[in-house]
Amino acid sequence: MAKNDFQYGGWNSYTLQCGTIIVPRVQTQRYGSHSLRVSGPTVWNSLPQNLRSSDISREQFKRGLKTWLFERAYV
Repeated sequence: MAKNDFQYGGWNSYTLQCGTIIVPRVQTQRYGSHSLRVSGPTVWNSLPQNLRSSDISREQFKRGLKTWLFERAYV
């Protein structure tokens, strides 16, 4: 990633195009990895690319998420 990539808050052009969120480093080993600040982006990045797309509606996201969770649980 080049230094001159577009920056918007904590986001850059790479994360906006790929739909991934940068997981921040933790300060403590005991609680840091369990915080919402870390676990939220980790869970989001584990979703399939089609669910992370900004082109789908809320209903499509919910249906796709439910399908993906059932497939992970029962396959």
